[in-house]
Order: sequence, then structure tokens, then C-alpha cells
Amino acid sequence: MSINTNHINVTLTAEQAAALTSLLDELDTATPFLVSLLPEERKSLFKLGSRSEGFAREALQAAILYPQHLPASIGLAELQRDVNLRDTLLPVLQRVRTLYTKMNDTWMLAGGDAMRSATRIYRVLQAHRGEGLDETLDVLAQRFERPSRTPATEPTPVPPAV
Repeated sequence: MSINTNHINVTLTAEQAAALTSLLDELDTATPFLVSLLPEERKSLFKLGSRSEGFAREALQAAILYPQHLPASIGLAELQRDVNLRDTLLPVLQRVRTLYTKMNDTWMLAGGDAMRSATRIYRVLQAHRGEGLDETLDVLAQRFERPSRTPATEPTPVPPAV
């Protein structure tokens, strides 16, 4: 692969960025029911994974067939509403995930291209060290500095005088 390979050659105009933001605002407005969980809330949820999807549907069907055996506290209408919400959101969620992946991949390619070009510029400028570029090269070199692997030792406390 050539060192000059540019993986993406796109210009996102201010108008396009504004249109995307406007569309996202519309999506946000159209979905006022969406919630945002804290990490600890997400962790403590009773989750319905792909293996349990069939179980939940079968339980719903059993509840519909045998409502006389269920206490009122079960909330069959709520279960049906939750299953319907998942069914309705799934194709939308799949499209959003696909769009997110494409957007993230595009962003990553632009970053990779930028880093490849910036590194090439740095190497070329290094060949001209001493030609008034030292300060600039020192700033650029900070990207490649690695933190010390040896932990800083704390000074030994001096015992109090007696």
C-alpha cells in the first residue's frame, strides 16, 4: 500500500453538517419516549437477550391463551406493549446502528488519513531540524513522548526530631 494512500476524499460542507444536525434534532423530537440510562442502571436491568426473545413471546402467547390463570398484577397489556415497542423499534434501531457504523468508520478513516499525513509532514520537517524549526518540532514531538514506566518514587518521610 502506498504511503500516500488517502482512504477518504470527502468534504462535508457547513450546509450538509447543518442539515444533518437538523435531521438529528427532528429524530430527537420525534422520539420523546426514548430514555437514557445510567451505567449502573443498565447493569442492573433484567435483560431480554436474543436467546430469551422466544421465551418472552411464548410466555405472552400463553398469557393470551390462559388469562384466567394469571393474577391481575401480571399486567398483560404492559407486556404486549413492551413486545410491540421492541418489534417496532427493531428495524429503526438496525438502521440507526448501520448509519452509526458508517459514520464512525468514515470518521475513523478521516482521522487515519489525517494522522498519516501529519506524521509524514513531521518526518519531512525533522530532516530540516536546525533551520528554525526546532520549536515547532519540539511541539510535534510531544505526540510521540511516552510516559515513564518506572513509577515516581515518593520522598522518604523524615522522622520527627526527638
